[in-house]
This record gives sequence, structure tokens and C-alpha cells, in this order.
Amino acid sequence: MSELSRHNPRKGTLADLITTGLGYCCEAWFWAYFKDVSTGLVAARLGVSERAVRKRRALFKQGELVCQEKTKCLKKRVKES
Repeated sequence: MSELSRHNPRKGTLADLITTGLGYCCEAWFWAYFKDVSTGLVAARLGVSERAVRKRRALFKQGELVCQEKTKCLKKRVKES
């Protein structure tokens, strides 16, 4: 492991940026909630390529990224409001 990667607070994956970096409960909730936000805007805000965003969105749309039903699930909070 290089000196730079050891001290990097992000693991580098888009899922880690969404959950650890931004604090969302799971990637599936993020994509469902921000489904109408443009790919370019999401990519710019996360600091990743538009291609990476399109690939993860496609996985969500195909059903490969599902809600993890965590204790602090944001989906539950939205329903209660």
C-alpha cells in the first residue's frame, strides 16, 4: 500500500463516496432519491466521471443495487414524514 492511499479518507469507489463520504445509508437510496438529477451534476458533485455515474445508475435500474434496510435507513424516515 502506498503512502498516499493509506491516508486517503475515501476508499475511491462511488459507493464509498455516497455512503461514507456523504453519509447516505446506502447507494440504492441515493439513486432512487436523486433519480431526476442530471448525470453531469451528480458526477461534478461527487468528483467522478459521468461514465461512472451512468454505470452505477444502470446497476440500480437493473435491480442490482437494492436498499440494505439499515437501522438508520433514510427510506424509513421519508415515509414517516
